[in-house]
Amino acid sequence: MNNTNNNELTLQALTEQIRQEVKQHYLQTETQQIENSQQQNAQHNELTTAHLLQSQSDTMALMAQTNAQVVAQLNRQLLNKDRQLNILLDRIQSLEQENNTLKTCGNEGTQPTQEQMPEDTDEAEAELSRSQKPALELLWQLCFRAGITDAAKSDLARLMAYLTGWSEKKIYNLLKGENHILLERSNNSEIRRLNLLLQRLNTDIRLPGVT
Repeated sequence: MNNTNNNELTLQALTEQIRQEVKQHYLQTETQQIENSQQQNAQHNELTTAHLLQSQSDTMALMAQTNAQVVAQLNRQLLNKDRQLNILLDRIQSLEQENNTLKTCGNEGTQPTQEQMPEDTDEAEAELSRSQKPALELLWQLCFRAGITDAAKSDLARLMAYLTGWSEKKIYNLLKGENHILLERSNNSEIRRLNLLLQRLNTDIRLPGVT
């Protein structure tokens, strides 16, 4: 009887021991799985963070490049607008000068009609006196309108010397190195007179005034 009781106690103790070991193993397994899961989550979070940082960096770089392109395009547009504005201002100034010249002529009563012949007097001769720069600039523009755009400047100087009687060498020195004759402020009165004559000839050729 005692042996039976002892065997039962031993079996219970053994069963309890097995139960504790299984429980301990289960707890260890669960703990390991939790730690593994936490480690995987941490690695995933690191990868996600790194990806987000890289994406943000790429986005900022793309935005900077786009902004630079937009700024460059706006600068080009501003330069074009500035050139157009300068051309318009020159045209307005020329029109104002022509208008002032017409008002002066109207006040003095000196506007000739198409049938009116100029008087051959010393005063008329002084009125028609000309300096080289405005006259040569007008000849250059007339040559350009005639399609003479690629001729050597030495040939242009020779032609202008023939038409004007002025020194070919001096004309050449005025022509070389420039796209037009460099007019001076002292030429403004003659420029206005030439522009008035050109207007009466119904041509849009004009000499720019010098400020």
